[in-house]
Amino acid sequence: RPVLPGVKRMVSLTASVCRAGAASGLNNLCNMLRTLVLNALILHGLGTEAASEFAIACSLISFASASVYGCGQTVAPLIGVFYGERDPVSMKILMKRTIWYSAVIHGILFLLTIPLAGMLAHAFGMTDPRMISEAAEAVRLAALSLIPAAVMNVFIYYYTAVGENKIALVLTFFRSFGLVVLFAVLLFSIGAGRWYMVSFAAGEVVSFGCMMLLCAGRRKRQPEKKGLLLIDESKNEGEVLLSFSVSGDKDGAVDASEKMALFCDENEMEPRLSMMLPLALEELLVVLGEHCLAEDKNQYADVRIMIHKDGVLLRIRCGGVLFDPMEWYHKRKESMSKEELLADDTLGIRMIDEKAKSILFKRTLGVNNLIVEF
Repeated sequence: RPVLPGVKRMVSLTASVCRAGAASGLNNLCNMLRTLVLNALILHGLGTEAASEFAIACSLISFASASVYGCGQTVAPLIGVFYGERDPVSMKILMKRTIWYSAVIHGILFLLTIPLAGMLAHAFGMTDPRMISEAAEAVRLAALSLIPAAVMNVFIYYYTAVGENKIALVLTFFRSFGLVVLFAVLLFSIGAGRWYMVSFAAGEVVSFGCMMLLCAGRRKRQPEKKGLLLIDESKNEGEVLLSFSVSGDKDGAVDASEKMALFCDENEMEPRLSMMLPLALEELLVVLGEHCLAEDKNQYADVRIMIHKDGVLLRIRCGGVLFDPMEWYHKRKESMSKEELLADDTLGIRMIDEKAKSILFKRTLGVNNLIVEF
C-alpha cells in the first residue's frame, strides 16, 4: 500500500528535485531572455531582414539542441552512479569519451553546414541573394558555436551530478545569456553588429575559461579536489577493491559468495562483516537472478566491493527488468509473520537492511544498480 511521506521528507525531496533541475530550468529561462534581447538589438541596429536571418540561425540551434544537451543528459546519471561508487577512474574515462564524441559529432555538423547553409536559408523562403548569403553566414557561425556548447553542457551536467550546483548554475548563466549578450552589445557598440553571431562562440569559449577559474577557486578552498572534474582523490587513498562478474544463475551466486568470503579473509575484515557480506551477496544475486535475469547463465551480474577509510561499499549491477531487491524484501517482510520471517532464507538481506549506513537503488539506462554502504 502506498504511504505518503511526511512533511519534512516532502520538503527534502522537493529541495533535491529543485537542485537537480536548477541548471536546466535556468538554461531555458536564459535562452528565452537571450533571444528577446538579441532580437531587440538586431531589429534596432540592422533591421527586419537581419532579424529574419537570426531566426534561421536560431532554428538550427533549436534543432541541434537534442544532441547539444543530449550528451550531457546521458552522462549525468552514469556519473551519479560512479560518484556514488567512489569510482574516479570510470568518471574520468566517461567524461573523456563523452567530450570527444560531443566535439566530433558537432564538428561534423559544422562541416555539413558550410556547403548547405545557403540551401537552408532558401528553404526558409529567402530569395534575395544578399539575404541568403548573410543568413548562410549566420547559420555557419551558429553551427560553429555548437561545438564548444556541447562540451560546456557535458561539464554542466557533470557538476550537477556530483553536487557542484553553484558552478553549474554560474556556467549556465554565463554561456546561455550573460556572455553572449555582453559580446553582442560590444560588437554593436563598435559598429560590427553584422557579426553578432560571433558572440555565441565567443561566449562558449570564455565560459570555458570561467569554468577553469571557478574550479581553481574551489580547489584552493578544498585542496583535496583535483582537476576540472574536482575529484576528491584523497577518498581513494588506501582503498582495497575487488570487481568481478558472475552468471545470472544460482551457481553464479554461489561463486560470488565464495569470492566475497575470500576477499573478506584476505583483508581481515571484522567478523560481523565477514559473515554477513558473503551470505547477503549470495541471497541478493539469487533474487536478482530470479527476477531480472531469468536464472540465465548467459546473462551476468557485476559486483564491486571496496574497503575505504570511511567503511565498506558494495555495488551490484545487472540488466533485465526494473527490480529493487530491497523494496521486494520490505514488501515480503510486511506480509510474513515473525515465525515465517525467522524461517525465511533472507537472513543476509535482513542483516544488510539493519546494519547498513545507507542503501541506494538506481535504474540507469536500463541497468539496475544497488549500492550499499557500511
